[in-house]
Amino acid sequence: MPRTKRPSYAKARDGKQKKAARKTLRQAQGKRVKVSSLRRMIRSVRWSESYTSLLMGIIAVVVGVLFVVSFLRQTHHVQQTSSTSTTAITASPGGAPSELQPGQKTYTVKAGDDLWHIAEMEYKSGYNWVDIAKANNLSDPSMIFSGNTLIVPQVTPAVATISPTLTPTPEVGLKTGQSDTITGSTYAVQKGDDLWHIAVRAYADGYQWTKIAQANALSNPSLIFSGNVLKIPR
Repeated sequence: MPRTKRPSYAKARDGKQKKAARKTLRQAQGKRVKVSSLRRMIRSVRWSESYTSLLMGIIAVVVGVLFVVSFLRQTHHVQQTSSTSTTAITASPGGAPSELQPGQKTYTVKAGDDLWHIAEMEYKSGYNWVDIAKANNLSDPSMIFSGNTLIVPQVTPAVATISPTLTPTPEVGLKTGQSDTITGSTYAVQKGDDLWHIAVRAYADGYQWTKIAQANALSNPSLIFSGNVLKIPR
């Protein structure tokens, strides 16, 4: 059968279709390349996020371990300090344990004790508390505990801060008709009064005279005069 010759316009149309097909193929290939690049980028970002998360996790673990170690060290230090404070104190002023020197003695701390009252019991003067603190090498004189053994050095007593007797004598006793107990927040000093006996009447405890002295800002607690009005802290 004889071949028929295709019209020229049919050839032109086929050429255009081939060009369009090639163009479409190139566009599709370009899109595939872009998609492939995008996928590689996403994978890279995911790996970066994974490494970042891992690194942050490691940092968090290290910080947690350091915090726990620091807490345990502080707890151990506090326990050691407390243990050292509550052990018997038998140190010389130089800091090294030593035997008692001639004239020295020891005192075992009881509940409620402080250096001022211990000094009053031993020397009749609270001002000698500094001698006890020095003899025992106490950096913080307020930190003494029941059961501690303190060295009581032989020193000259300072100015007496307590009366030699605990009960009123006829000379410094109560006036006729005067109430024994002080119940108010103030008190007018009577002839023969001293802070010790006022504290006994106000608190039933002569050692509380220091509260009265502090509340009234008395630089010399032994100097009070008849007619003075003292604050009695409650």
